[in-house]
Amino acid sequence: MNQKKPKKTKIASTFVLLITIAALISTVSLAAAASTTILEETFESETLSKWTGTTTTSGETVNTWSYRPYQGRYHGRFYSNGNSNLEKAYVYKNVNLDSVYVKAYYQILQGLPLDENNDRFYLLDLSAGNQDVAGIGIKRENGVEKWRMYVRDGSNWKIPNEESYPTIRMDSWYCIELYWEKDSYQGKIEVLINGQRVFQLTGLNTARYGNVDRINLGLADSIDNRNSMIIYADNIEIAGATPTQQPSIPEPPKPPEEPPEATPTEPPQNPPNQGNGGAVFGWGGYISNKQDVIPILNDLYSDGYNGIRYWARPSWLFGNSGHTLKLDVLDLLVEEADKRGIIVYIDCEHNYPPSAYINFGNRETWINDVIKIGLRYKDKTNVVLEPVNEYTGSDQISLYNWATARIRNAGITLPLLWNFWWNQKNARIQDPLNNYAIGRHLYGNSYNSYNPSTPMSLQYAVDRSGVANSMYKYFDSTRESYYVQEAIRLGIPNGFVFSEMGPTYTESRVSNPSVGNMAYAMQFLREAAEHNVSVFCYRIGDSTKKAVYEQKAQQYFNEDYFNPP
Repeated sequence: MNQKKPKKTKIASTFVLLITIAALISTVSLAAAASTTILEETFESETLSKWTGTTTTSGETVNTWSYRPYQGRYHGRFYSNGNSNLEKAYVYKNVNLDSVYVKAYYQILQGLPLDENNDRFYLLDLSAGNQDVAGIGIKRENGVEKWRMYVRDGSNWKIPNEESYPTIRMDSWYCIELYWEKDSYQGKIEVLINGQRVFQLTGLNTARYGNVDRINLGLADSIDNRNSMIIYADNIEIAGATPTQQPSIPEPPKPPEEPPEATPTEPPQNPPNQGNGGAVFGWGGYISNKQDVIPILNDLYSDGYNGIRYWARPSWLFGNSGHTLKLDVLDLLVEEADKRGIIVYIDCEHNYPPSAYINFGNRETWINDVIKIGLRYKDKTNVVLEPVNEYTGSDQISLYNWATARIRNAGITLPLLWNFWWNQKNARIQDPLNNYAIGRHLYGNSYNSYNPSTPMSLQYAVDRSGVANSMYKYFDSTRESYYVQEAIRLGIPNGFVFSEMGPTYTESRVSNPSVGNMAYAMQFLREAAEHNVSVFCYRIGDSTKKAVYEQKAQQYFNEDYFNPP
């Protein structure tokens, strides 16, 4: 693995933070204080027209997007590239309020823990007279992420001790409520998280700078945090309240802290099949020797990958090509991968170049080969069976349905992956077990010619090369019939898998990909992680290119190629 860079350089890991804000005013908590709704925002107009404006530092962006809305189809997106010690990317609303109430739901999808003690970021800031007067965020202290709140008391800062409860972890939702009240002697601030009062300060001089005149939402501040961040926001409501309306809220009992999670000292045993669970990130290729199996798996495991795609050419089609199936290698691969929590996708009928190879009088030979492998590993919990690499025949769906029936009738219950050719639309497969995914292969050949001087930021390359347009098509467009959103619409049970993805398949460039090639592959992986979509990079094994891509990522962008979630 690459060694971590010094603090003053851009941290190689990608920090992807998802935050979805839903300020729907409740009647049972601090929201009882709300009397005037100032703004309601769902982003369904695909614009930011309801806001007074946006603020971004150099390299940061604010826009609307359609990745994972809290509700509806669209949400706000706030991006920072991690190049500076202070970064901002937020929308703001000008107001004139002597009392403010905000309620928000947050989820941190990826990126914790923060890198170093004192790294911090704020999710919400209140300003008055060009001064920040209150805010809530997250800070790393003593090796632990904690909730952090600040407020002005006159011209001084009041920052209570950071709180670690509720425990901050990824993939959990947090409901944050903030109430601020202006008064020269009895000013106050309260913060509730998941219904528990975490911060409360009273008897403050919060009138020093006057009424709150601006509310900042998104990445209000990222301080000493050199990770790239993406923040989402949705369903926002800003409300005003008067001090006389502020309810008296009894202090809820604080439940006991959960015991700390044990630090694993060994690879997890017997992981589940991919099924309809989380995304799988891995590498694919041919492995010819048993002695290569463990080093390859150790490399993937140490880098955080949880999948490997093993391919071999069928001897009935290619003869002794040197890339035919070796069961001793595959047996060891499945066994050792199981110990490391790595899922093995078995593509034992790999054809290249792509063709309608199964229709050349070989249908029975092909399906019997697939069934043989399926029966060999039918009791393994870390195997996915991939009966076809790339099939170009027009009878694709009928063939896949027929083959699925044969596989299931043989007693094989393993998850299946059915790959679609580039011009064939996504479709459902008739599987009595409803245990399959669909996928396809994509490479960044369209960006072979984008090769400006480097280093540069990855986001700059993505924007200037046009890679961003491809990413939108693959992951977000509802008009495409070939990619992720169509698979979601069809209700494919185990989701969508990009079973081959790489910077380029142009052989002369594979060992020296262009800036555009690398921007394509690296952004592809980051988008896939954000969308919970599985990807297998190509290639590893006898002709590994993993080290090449890792070196080029540092050379071009000063980032790791990818850090799996």
